[in-house]
Amino acid sequence: MESSPCSLLLPTLLLLLFHGVHGNSLPTVCGHSKIQKRIVGGQNAKEGQWPWQVSLRTSSGKHICGGSVIHPSWVLTAAHCFEIFNSSSLRFEFPEVPVPSSYLLKLGELQLYTNPHNSFYTTVKRIFIHPSFHWRSFKADVALLQLDSPVQITPVCLPAPQIHFPSGTLCWMTGWGKTTNGPASVLQEVQLPLIDAKACDILYHTYKRTDSRRSKIQDDMICAGYKWGKKDACRGDSGGPLVCKNNN
Repeated sequence: MESSPCSLLLPTLLLLLFHGVHGNSLPTVCGHSKIQKRIVGGQNAKEGQWPWQVSLRTSSGKHICGGSVIHPSWVLTAAHCFEIFNSSSLRFEFPEVPVPSSYLLKLGELQLYTNPHNSFYTTVKRIFIHPSFHWRSFKADVALLQLDSPVQITPVCLPAPQIHFPSGTLCWMTGWGKTTNGPASVLQEVQLPLIDAKACDILYHTYKRTDSRRSKIQDDMICAGYKWGKKDACRGDSGGPLVCKNNN
């Protein structure tokens, strides 16, 4: 997450509407952690600081992505986290129907692959991939996971549609993704400013050899980071939360 030459796009939708997913209204208490102090830039998080952070894992326990608890029975993550490796074609492909039993969620964990008293596994009942998801462009790159049973975890807040986060707003990204020293073992946190989508798209075409006629930044994405890089998300952070403070 710090000083890492990463080029992953992490598309984010601030509010999701899934047809066919009924009931379970969003919680009234959300977005609060035990610790209010924040450290700027690619640092170890403290226990209890980001209670909604989830580690999405294979059934064997290997971390593949992050996620966010948005309700006692629901976790939000990225659709591309469910790509699978096709050994015959030697490439990653997206399955038509991800199998829930192939995945586990680890909650309440600070350091990966440890078993402290306040962390636990939960199983997945159903996986909803956004129907417009496209695994090459990353359009509509969101998925909802319904848990087999509710969890007692403080969820992250989903902003109302009318809330606007202007460019320059400082937000927080967290995850166990790759750093300059390899995969993170302790949950990392980094503060990043939001970037105007058009300006962000220009940066992608300036610093990477991509077709200037095609936008990298889709209309359902937001950008966060610095023009000079150095602080960023990377492989393994996908699907995790980007949180911005609003009305405490």
